[in-house]
Amino acid sequence: MTITYKRIVEIANKTQCILKPVGVYNKSLEWPLGDVGSLRLVAERFNSDTFSFASNYRVDCGIGKEKRNLQFSTSLDTEGNKKINVGVINQNGNQPAKSTWDKMTDPSDKSLLNHPFGVNAFIRQKDQTSIWLFEVVEK
Repeated sequence: MTITYKRIVEIANKTQCILKPVGVYNKSLEWPLGDVGSLRLVAERFNSDTFSFASNYRVDCGIGKEKRNLQFSTSLDTEGNKKINVGVINQNGNQPAKSTWDKMTDPSDKSLLNHPFGVNAFIRQKDQTSIWLFEVVEK
């Protein structure tokens, strides 16, 4: 028997740094991902018909390196409308996640720079599965 998941949230960390969660905003369900190691792809699969949440991650490149923050938000409402957003508020805590969630309006691709890091966000469909992908890169 094969289990098919309808929803996937992914973070692709294409940097030499670690992404560490430092805040969340959970409107519906809970943000599903934790730390994301250097050069790693992490994902959480689930079958919920609705969800809406956001996270605030600190980009940690080690001692003596300047820290940057990135926010990721995703939503799927009861009508099936998908949304995605990213933010670059350099502050720990839940408020940057909520602020990014508040500004989430549509499913279009997003891209922001928080030098020296860039974050891209996409929603893709593969067969019956919707994928919310966040990609973090070094510019």
